[in-house]
Amino acid sequence: VIVGANAGNTGAWDTDNITAVGWSAFKNLTTSAYGTAIGYGAGLSTVGGNNHLTCVGYNAGNSSTDTQASTFVGSNAGLYATTGDYQTFIGAYAGHGASGGDVLTGVSNTAIGYKAGYKLIGAGTLNTFIGHSGSGSVGLSGANNSGLGYAAFGALTTGTKNTAVGDFAQNKVTVGIKNVAYGSEALYINVHGDENTAIGYQAGYHWKPADGAGQNTALGAQAGRGASVDAGAGAQDYDGVGNTFVGYAAGWGNNVALEGNFNTCLGRYAGYAIQGD
Repeated sequence: VIVGANAGNTGAWDTDNITAVGWSAFKNLTTSAYGTAIGYGAGLSTVGGNNHLTCVGYNAGNSSTDTQASTFVGSNAGLYATTGDYQTFIGAYAGHGASGGDVLTGVSNTAIGYKAGYKLIGAGTLNTFIGHSGSGSVGLSGANNSGLGYAAFGALTTGTKNTAVGDFAQNKVTVGIKNVAYGSEALYINVHGDENTAIGYQAGYHWKPADGAGQNTALGAQAGRGASVDAGAGAQDYDGVGNTFVGYAAGWGNNVALEGNFNTCLGRYAGYAIQGD
């Protein structure tokens, strides 16, 4: 089924079960099968061997040349996804990517929500982002990350195997690996620390261990939280290693940076004033 100016316009088709509706939908298609492109410029760059591709929306999958079994739904969804297979981008600008040398070539990424996975680029693979602006607006080429919630992973770049669930969870992490945050604003400040676990509202909020360091654990609302929101970042951020805080506001730190290591605080307000080296 071909409907629209320049839709399926190569004149050299060897295809089966193709639907192209809209200006230049599947304009360059040649040998693919079981594809659907609906909308202005949808699947415009798709050529051949690109089976089971679905592009629905203005410019959805516009740059896709070889993205088999991928689904792009929404205005500009997967706009710069080029050669990676098994992508699922649903929502306006979901999996939008970047042009030039940073086009997305990784595989098996999922982004659902407005601007979810907006700057997935390069070899980014096996990432899942669900929520408005999940993964933010910086270039992300990391792998095996899972984010659920508004602005979760707002700055992630090359970090791998991180999990963030909750609005603004791990919002500042860039290159950290194997961090887990469950709860609104959990592990919010951490940039490049590794293997930290924070569960609860604002748990581990001000942790900021050095690159490759971390291994801190906070369980409970505001456990290991650190400075108050109004105190600002910088001197108030925690950079301790191997600390364990369990309970409401355990290891809070009384708004002073904690640089000490291997502390354990168990119970409500336990270690509330812990600080320094």
